[in-house]
Amino acid sequence: CEFKNNEPGYVFAPSTPENVSVGFVAKNCRFTATGNVPDGSCYIGRPWRNYAKIRLENCYLGEHIHPLGWDDWGKNDAHSTVEFIEQGSYGPGANTTRPEYVRML
Repeated sequence: CEFKNNEPGYVFAPSTPENVSVGFVAKNCRFTATGNVPDGSCYIGRPWRNYAKIRLENCYLGEHIHPLGWDDWGKNDAHSTVEFIEQGSYGPGANTTRPEYVRML
């Protein structure tokens, strides 16, 4: 699949219920953008609420993805409850230095 940003912002903003074990999963996907989206202006995801869950597996991340990849949307209390997982990302937006609340496999 392909997730194409048409403007700066976020790809995912999950509101995963606390008792749900799996949230959004993107596997072998491409994260791209239209030509008017500036480099580094989009995040993979941010929590809508605590317990948000996103997992990326072997995805291509374009240059529009911010170097941090993920944003906490000012929800410091969500750091201990979110499950943001990234495994095997590649491309210009891939980065092994992510926020401490993101799990890199």
